[in-house]
Amino acid sequence: MCRERYGNSSEEAMLFPSGKIAEKARSFILHNTPHPSHQPHIVQLSFPPVTPAKSGISTPSTAVHLFVLLYPLDTKDLAKAFWQHTGYGISSRMAEYCLLQLESVARLDDSHDPNVSSNTWTKPLKRNPYKNRHYAKDITFGKVTPPSAPATPTLPETEDLTQDQMLYLEERYGRNLDISFAGRARIALRRRIAGTLRENVSINEALLSEPGNTVRSQKGLDESDVYLCPTGMSSIWTAHQLLLQAFTPRKSVCFGYSPSKLKCLSRFTYVDTLKILQKWGPGCHFYGFGSSQDLESLESLLNSGEKILSLFCEFPSNPLLVTPDLKRIRQLADKHDFAVVIDETIGNFINIAVLDCADIVVSSLTKIFSGDSNVMGGSLVLNPHRKYYAQLKETMKGVYEDVVWAQDVVFLERNSRDFIARIHRVNVNAEAVCDVLQASPYGTSSFCCCEFF
Repeated sequence: MCRERYGNSSEEAMLFPSGKIAEKARSFILHNTPHPSHQPHIVQLSFPPVTPAKSGISTPSTAVHLFVLLYPLDTKDLAKAFWQHTGYGISSRMAEYCLLQLESVARLDDSHDPNVSSNTWTKPLKRNPYKNRHYAKDITFGKVTPPSAPATPTLPETEDLTQDQMLYLEERYGRNLDISFAGRARIALRRRIAGTLRENVSINEALLSEPGNTVRSQKGLDESDVYLCPTGMSSIWTAHQLLLQAFTPRKSVCFGYSPSKLKCLSRFTYVDTLKILQKWGPGCHFYGFGSSQDLESLESLLNSGEKILSLFCEFPSNPLLVTPDLKRIRQLADKHDFAVVIDETIGNFINIAVLDCADIVVSSLTKIFSGDSNVMGGSLVLNPHRKYYAQLKETMKGVYEDVVWAQDVVFLERNSRDFIARIHRVNVNAEAVCDVLQASPYGTSSFCCCEFF
């Protein structure tokens, strides 16, 4: 719709939640296309604030801004690469809200900025039915009534629900708070990720109670050191951008992300972190196995005089569960003056303590932290006890934008309240699976075949 209204037949469109991110995408295309057929340009759309439900809470209302990057068709692969590697596209909930606003457009106010066109949509929200895309496809609401409950009017048997019906379902059956709680939810989420909020309690209880000792074994760590991102990839990209701006740009090291030399496993590689390090900044050194031999090769490189910006690794890696020697990596970092960024997504901070060895810890909140498969998110944590902390903290002020959509924050906070209890259950179940496989006459080979083939 945006392409048709603001572009032409030789252009495509991509949507972003921030003007700064849209400009980064535009610069990425221009940097990699010396002679584009024409210049990419950005259109800014401004919508009325999202109106909270009647919660009795007065919250400041801010307009919603959507940034449309229109780029030449011959640069489509570059635009897609930016969207994929950075993880900074708009969320589906934001898209739904903006789509409803676009369908009810009444008037356009065009700005005179030659680089950014600004359009304001002023007509109140039109209550059109739209597709419900945040619940499983096999669920039809209203068909089943609990035996002990009185009969209630059923909702439509299709997935075409009005916005009011969706809001009712999400708050009544999903037990989600309305959007006016988004500010409080952000604080509760950051406390939970910092490890200072460990109880399954409501937002009010979480914010009234004093933060406890962190489960991350780091004294002095609190929610101010935690930064929320819309996806796990955006937290990794932000970490790399932070380091590039805080220090002299140098090559980074991608350690143990991708067993590319094993051809039979190549389709299971997690390539986006590697691509981030390759496509932004001076490039990277790649050690795909994350083994002790790779670590020795890295040490030889550093001893030869090569200076690096940072080392990125997973602990453990996905999907092969490679666990690099973090203590040795930390020793090399202290000796050769580079930052260590650890992705703790698979291990999660309840099971592993990696912050001691890291300058920055990143994680995807989409998976086990959320647990409900209906929202995406990511986090970035700065270690307050590392020598780069003050410099990174100051640089972060100009790098970071909290562009996580308010409704996504509310979902993520509600989903993650029982995070610690779920991790313990996952651990018990995983051990039981291992016991079954070890007792099998086939060992674990049958499981590996199932996983990889």
